[in-house]
Amino acid sequence: MESFEGSQPDYTPDVWEIVVVTDHTTGESTRRVLAGWYGGYLGSDSWQLSSGIVDEKPAEKYTDYHNHSGSVYRCYHASRRMSSLTHSIFTRLAEGQTKTLTITVEKG
Repeated sequence: MESFEGSQPDYTPDVWEIVVVTDHTTGESTRRVLAGWYGGYLGSDSWQLSSGIVDEKPAEKYTDYHNHSGSVYRCYHASRRMSSLTHSIFTRLAEGQTKTLTITVEKG
């Protein structure tokens, strides 16, 4: 496995959750970070779904999730929840699932 020592996070979301995308035709599941950021007074909220977790490095207050694309999400344990935006995105993704492809929230 690759060494990720010394890597810096590319993203530090305000809120986050781990979702599992399962392809029932192949039996493969991919864990992804569903990340959200608050836009503040003049900005708008935003979200992103990671490419798929390949490694995780837990620390006392956060976990760094390393993804297929090479990006690193630093997710603070106290921020593990959904915002209204990320909940809305998750709901839309879940409503679009089929018998062969499902998305669920990982129990944390």
